[in-house]
Amino acid sequence: MILLIFFFEALLGAVALGAFLPVSAIWARVLIAVGGFFGIFLALNILYILVLLVWSLFLGHREAKKDSPFYRAMTVRTIKWIFHILRIRVTLEGKEKVPDCPIVLVSNHRSDFDPMAALVAFPKRKLAYISKPSNLKIPIAGAFVLRCSFLAINRENPREALGTLKKAAKLIREQGLDIGIYPEGTRSYRGGPKPFKEGAFLMAKQAGAPIVLMTTEGTESIAGRVIFHRNHVKLRVIEVLSAEEVATKPARTLMQEAEEILFAALNTTPEEVKTAEQQAAKS
Repeated sequence: MILLIFFFEALLGAVALGAFLPVSAIWARVLIAVGGFFGIFLALNILYILVLLVWSLFLGHREAKKDSPFYRAMTVRTIKWIFHILRIRVTLEGKEKVPDCPIVLVSNHRSDFDPMAALVAFPKRKLAYISKPSNLKIPIAGAFVLRCSFLAINRENPREALGTLKKAAKLIREQGLDIGIYPEGTRSYRGGPKPFKEGAFLMAKQAGAPIVLMTTEGTESIAGRVIFHRNHVKLRVIEVLSAEEVATKPARTLMQEAEEILFAALNTTPEEVKTAEQQAAKS
């Protein structure tokens, strides 16, 4: 949407330059119009970045008390703008499986683009992610996603991490948010999933929310291929663990089931992953 607006604004500006500048030759008018279009289009995009930067400085990096529909809509549209510029296409399979209630969204983790892709895939849901603190301090992005109820988690401090998970469960119960979390705790080794941690499933039990299991593929190649290559991010909703299952099964059992389901969808097994991790640690 933002890129389309900039396109038409640049087009109108180019037509005006070609039509009203005191140049008689048609070829000169055409050249001026074409150059004007690209110049105006580039200038509008740079101006938008500068506006976001100044805006984010005023916002600061504080966690929001309540989710902001305005900042959420603006954040999603800005991510779509970035993805269009970088030629990143996001597709989502299995959307019909997602229940119409607050959920915990669990997926494998391949790159820092993962939450951005999920926000693009679920633009109408109130989706917030639990992320490491450094991600929420990134210029521009950090200030805006904090207004979308993103939470920082300190995985080095179990007590603080547990407090963040309790806060997330409260957001699900009281504000109807969806919480996305990567139970691997970090990005996957060589693109394959890592063994899951139990925190995401404890949070789901506290919130009384169903767990949506989704695979993420393609984000790991974006960083080295932007602009000059098209990138396709594929998200697949594999299965949903119902609220009743979450309530009745222990967190560790839920974790093991989620591991098996997602690892099978990614053509691997927990045992293969653990073996690969052990070999990597030795090398």
